[in-house]
Amino acid sequence: MAGTADAQFSLGVQHLEGMQGTRNFGEAARWLALSAQQGHPGAQTRLAGLYEAGWGVPHSFELAVRWLTAAAEQGHVEAQARLGDFYLEGWGVRQDHALALHWLQLAADAGHPTAQADLGRLLEKGAAQPARLASAVTWYRRAAEQRQPDALYRLGHMLQHGLGTQQNLAEAARYYHLAAELGISEAEAALAALELASLSDEEGTDYVAPPPIVDPAGGASAVSTPQSDHCQLGHHVPYV
Repeated sequence: MAGTADAQFSLGVQHLEGMQGTRNFGEAARWLALSAQQGHPGAQTRLAGLYEAGWGVPHSFELAVRWLTAAAEQGHVEAQARLGDFYLEGWGVRQDHALALHWLQLAADAGHPTAQADLGRLLEKGAAQPARLASAVTWYRRAAEQRQPDALYRLGHMLQHGLGTQQNLAEAARYYHLAAELGISEAEAALAALELASLSDEEGTDYVAPPPIVDPAGGASAVSTPQSDHCQLGHHVPYV
């Protein structure tokens, strides 16, 4: 049956990606469901993405969670990363930061860059346990090495304010610049503020950089700033 499941998965992907000329989400969902029901983790993950986006099937976070769980339990890294996000945000399940940490950690350990960035964000906020800013920086660095946009921005923020690492404004500017190039608007604004501060210093004016915003839920050391939405449908659905 494994050969049949692989063939069904391949057909589903062909319809999903339009390899035969046009994308047909309905046919993609049909073939992926047949494969997923036989336990194919790739098909289960792709099918979950269709339910998350509502492409070819009714939109359902609950069914997305069902298929992501099936694939994640088989060790599928993308499914583990996405399932961690679902528990982090409470989509289709009761919000559970401990389970979010569990699944994100597995995917991050396997080298998944978005999971690494999300794990850093979770540790920075201290939602699952007391804030561990140094660990957050470590995960941001690992994701930034793979040019994950949000990690580049968050690492710049941590370096700018000396959170979990020694303050380094030159390095902060470098990471902000990289994140801005990849479309993170917050990074562009932060970089402009840093450059303004540098000009003010050169001119001898008294410019005071705005302090980081403290997240009351995360304690005095946790910092909350605008985050890019990791789950905008049609943008951050890499497994579809």
